[in-house]
Amino acid sequence: MSFCCLAVLRALRCPGSGEGEGQGPHLAKKRAFRIITVNLVFTLATYLPLIVVTSLGNHLLEVVFFIAYGVYIALFMLGSFVQPLHFLSRAGKLQCIMGH
Repeated sequence: MSFCCLAVLRALRCPGSGEGEGQGPHLAKKRAFRIITVNLVFTLATYLPLIVVTSLGNHLLEVVFFIAYGVYIALFMLGSFVQPLHFLSRAGKLQCIMGH
């Protein structure tokens, strides 16, 4: 998933057909770049702790490993709500919850 996001970001940086060199990137390309960057950051923040915990699993005590893994799972479950809630709040669909 990270490789795909990086490939799309690389493609978005290149000028497309019809874009002059003096002109900046199109507004839709800027928005897509920002959205994909946010997705990449969320993906890395979600899975990087799992990679660290599992790679250190052989070097940690069993109790410490299971505590670290449990903390990771709890944060993963809570963090999985951040991106959908952010999207819904930007779309204006959380007005009943937000009290606006």
